[in-house]
Amino acid sequence: NLLSPNPKEETGALVSGRTSGAMYLALAQGVRIYLPDGSTRTWGAADGLPQGMPTILIEDGAGRLWVGSGRSLVMKAPGESKFKDQSRLLTASLSPNGTPFLDQDGSVWLPTQDGALHLTGDRSEQLDARGGLPFKWVRTVLRVREGTLWVLGSTLARFLGGGRVRNYS
Repeated sequence: NLLSPNPKEETGALVSGRTSGAMYLALAQGVRIYLPDGSTRTWGAADGLPQGMPTILIEDGAGRLWVGSGRSLVMKAPGESKFKDQSRLLTASLSPNGTPFLDQDGSVWLPTQDGALHLTGDRSEQLDARGGLPFKWVRTVLRVREGTLWVLGSTLARFLGGGRVRNYS
């Protein structure tokens, strides 16, 4: 592994921070940050991260880093020294093989085992069967240039607006 000083170190997702310009690497016991000035730092349980390797790692448009796995979700805002527990926002476990999505407005979508969690600033909203999602387990979410929201799970769903959803099986 080119980014790890220890080639035997178990690593996961590598994510670029659009706002901060940093790179984040999931580790077996935390997160390593590679800053634009070339310095690095490693965060772990002492910094507020849950035990184990994160499965979700994403920086939102405000530069907040969201890290999660299973039923744990934490967030670190720019300038703060520790991660804060945000697990109360989860209505279902995070999808272990899911990919988070940074939306055009800087909000983030987190895939869960019962829909997708949309985080906008201090607000959160769950997109699930009540909102027309035809399946539970979400792998990823994306929004195309013209604004259409697509959700990938056991099939592909396209949200057309006005409560209409098209399912591609």
